[in-house]
Order: sequence, then C-alpha cells, then structure tokens
Amino acid sequence: MHMAVDEVLLGQVIAGRRPPTMRLWGWIERALVIGSHQSVRNEVDLAEARRYGFVVTRRMSGGGTMLCEPDRTITYSLYLPDSMVAGVSFRKSYALLDQWAVAAFNEMGVPASYREINDIVSPR
Repeated sequence: MHMAVDEVLLGQVIAGRRPPTMRLWGWIERALVIGSHQSVRNEVDLAEARRYGFVVTRRMSGGGTMLCEPDRTITYSLYLPDSMVAGVSFRKSYALLDQWAVAAFNEMGVPASYREINDIVSPR
C-alpha cells in the first residue's frame, strides 16, 4: 500500500496538484523493501524471509534493500519536482534533500543527522 501511495503522491506533485511534500509512516509488519532496479533473486532469500516473517516489496526509487520493522523503522518519502535539484550534482542532491528530512525529524524531536552519501542516522 505504501509503495502505491508513493506513486500517487509523486504524480500529483509532478502534475502541480500538490506542493513538495514529505510523508512519514511506520510499518505494521516486517518488510524487505528492494529498490526499483534490484533483482529479488539476487537480494533476498525468499524462504528465509518468509521464515522470519518478512514481506518483500519493491519501491519505485532506486537504491539498496531496506529492512523495515514495526516500532524500529521510520520511513519517509519526499515528493518534489526535479526543478528543486536542477543544476545540482547527483551526490550533492542527496545532501540537499536529506537535510530537509533531517530538519523535519529534529523538529519532531527525533535526533537525526546526515551521513554521506545517502543516510540519515539517529542514536535512538
């Protein structure tokens, strides 16, 4: 469901029906979320995933596999037009966008900081 919501919200931003948005959510079940270009066969042992109660899903963005668990994972998505990172290198775009997320987490009382190249970390 969350991956489908991502597609809808991004489409609305691209169409100009929604401003740039950050959405946060938690998980009600264990999940392994693979990137758009990853191979399930190469990334996940499906029998072991089932044995440990993980659902496997794919997100529309790239990147590596994320392990998500209820009450242990904060997941967020940013929906914005590409004009917000126009002229910015791929690597620097991570820092720019992740700082937006770090600021939001800090405002909510979650101590977070950016770690290159694309990680947000928290001691909690």
